[in-house]
Amino acid sequence: MFNKPARPADIAKTANMSFSTVMIASNRTGKGGIHHFARKGFYAVTEKGKIALGLLNVSGQKAAGILRHLPVEKAFHFYADIGKPLTFPRKSWCIL
Repeated sequence: MFNKPARPADIAKTANMSFSTVMIASNRTGKGGIHHFARKGFYAVTEKGKIALGLLNVSGQKAAGILRHLPVEKAFHFYADIGKPLTFPRKSWCIL
C-alpha cells in the first residue's frame, strides 16, 4: 500500500480504521509532509513519510535492535506526574 497511491476508503479498510479517522489523520500528516495528493482522491506517502514510518533504511539487524527487550534500568518508565512513576516500565520500543 505504501508504494502506490491509495484512496482513503482503501486505507481505512486495510488499517481496520474508520473512514473519518483516516481523514482526520490525513489532515495532520499532509501538513507534516508525510503524504501528498497523487491525483484526485488518492494519497501517496512521500519519501519523508517513508522515513518517518521506518519503511526505508531498516535492516533486519536494526529492526531487531529496536524490538529487543531492555533491562529494567535501561527501560523507558512512564510517569503520572513528577516523581510519580507508573508501575509498568517499557522494556522495548515495540508498539504497546
